[in-house]
Amino acid sequence: MDKKFFALLPLLMLLDCIDRILYNNENYAEMREGKINKLRNESYSVIFQFHYLIPYLTAMENVLLPFSNRMLPVNRKNAEYAKECLDKVGLEGKYERLPNQLSGGEQQRVAVARALVKKPEILFADEPTGSLDDENSTGIAGIFSQLNEEGYTIVMVTHDSSIADFARRKIMMRDGQIVA
Repeated sequence: MDKKFFALLPLLMLLDCIDRILYNNENYAEMREGKINKLRNESYSVIFQFHYLIPYLTAMENVLLPFSNRMLPVNRKNAEYAKECLDKVGLEGKYERLPNQLSGGEQQRVAVARALVKKPEILFADEPTGSLDDENSTGIAGIFSQLNEEGYTIVMVTHDSSIADFARRKIMMRDGQIVA
């Protein structure tokens, strides 16, 4: 898969018509559970419409959550990279704030930083701007565009045409059919 691919497609609707999913020429359905878990932990991240931050953890602690499963170590290097991820999404100096001390747009940017901290090959984003105002939506789309320029593969679902306009490539669906 080309890391420069940036698409918008309703993944959930598309899943019904997929014959098989290949990742690095391996059929996902034939992978052992351990390999699938490793793939989930190391190769891709998911960003949802709602940020799903843990309310009693700081922004930094929420970003470090992917390391809490012990498959990825929490060490000084990873903590520094988590800080860089928060900086990348415009949250410099807000590392110790709890979610209720952040705006909705800032909370969603924490979720983006949490997805980035694993250095995934692919970012899946399911309506990541759906619950945000126009200004914050445009900010998140701009971050995704920048990440794509840096080499991240991003597959995003959106119903917002102004957000879709940030994409290099769009796949549009209507009634479960690809139309453009």
